Amino acid sequence: MPRVTPPKREPRYPDFPTIVHALAHAATHRGHAPALACLDRQINYAQYARAVAALARRFGGAGVAGERIAYLMRNSLDMAVALHAGMAARAQIAPLNPTFTDREIEPLVRDVDPRVIVCDQEFAERARRLAQLVGGAKVIVAGADELTVERPPRRSPCRSRTTAVRCSSLAARPDCRKAPSTGTEI
Repeated sequence: MPRVTPPKREPRYPDFPTIVHALAHAATHRGHAPALACLDRQINYAQYARAVAALARRFGGAGVAGERIAYLMRNSLDMAVALHAGMAARAQIAPLNPTFTDREIEPLVRDVDPRVIVCDQEFAERARRLAQLVGGAKVIVAGADELTVERPPRRSPCRSRTTAVRCSSLAARPDCRKAPSTGTEI
């Protein structure tokens, strides 16, 4: 088989090590620009980064770094935030189709063996039942508390002046060690 040379990277576009770094950059440099829109809801990059950081800290408290998070959510802003937060918390993310039948979804959940299951309110009871199948995974219901997109926490417990996502990527460290300042305070 002939050897294929990878295409050259477009020099005018930044090269980020992860999508988490890309969000941190967007929040710092284009914070007020629209980031996501779904139906009648819209958030900008700064709001997106704050919501991701808040949920990533919660995931970090659940010990998800290196573990798996299963998602039972419909396509929404909350799902985008939750998936990004899982990556920021250094977890493996496993979005599952919440409309699958029990017969279809149970083997998938067993295979994923998540530490946490994130779900929409409408799938909360199902998520709790599925959590029992895998030994009591923690269930987090999106939109059920202050970690919704509309109401992210006003202030991070992290004392460093850094972009929310960069801070949350250190969530496994209890003191959230000081990261380089990017000028965006949360």
